[in-house]
Amino acid sequence: MSKKRKRRRQKVLIARFIFAMFVVLIMGLLVVGGFSMVKKFSESKDRDIEVSTLIFEKNGGIKQVIVEDFDPSLYDEAGLRAMIEEELSRFGKAIDMDSLEVEDGKAKLTLLYDDVQVCANFNGISLYADTIDDLKKKGVNFPGDALLAEGKNAVILSASTDVIVPKKIRYSSPGVTVDQDDERHASVIVESGKNALIIY
Repeated sequence: MSKKRKRRRQKVLIARFIFAMFVVLIMGLLVVGGFSMVKKFSESKDRDIEVSTLIFEKNGGIKQVIVEDFDPSLYDEAGLRAMIEEELSRFGKAIDMDSLEVEDGKAKLTLLYDDVQVCANFNGISLYADTIDDLKKKGVNFPGDALLAEGKNAVILSASTDVIVPKKIRYSSPGVTVDQDDERHASVIVESGKNALIIY
């Protein structure tokens, strides 16, 4: 092989290497940027929540945003935080206080739960969240029309609250109003002694 051809081949190999490194760099920036955007989106969604909401996440996690009126004449933010921490201490590490914000006469508390049962116990409610097949195995009976829906997961609860699930809600029982602009979000109103059902 002539020297001229060798130089040309070396230039081609160097160009390919630089191009490959450039692609790897761009992909890395996109991945990091994507995670950052997802995190920012999640945080902004939490900030947008104005009423108490249970959030069932795609990875199986459960989050609760509790929004209540806050009267600074009764106690200050430090006092409120101390009260919450004392209450949470009864559950050990099963509940994590993700954030507490006090602003404009409202207190917004975000809690992260180890599992659904911990959330149910803390709130003193009936709460089930699992696949329909697993809930059936646990003895849960579903209405026939609910089983005709295309969803595979279900949330059953005895509390009036907003609910956000990871996918489009396919079926909801009376008292559940699905947000037309975001069909993963619903407002739940239940009568005493009854449960609401959401399938997604």
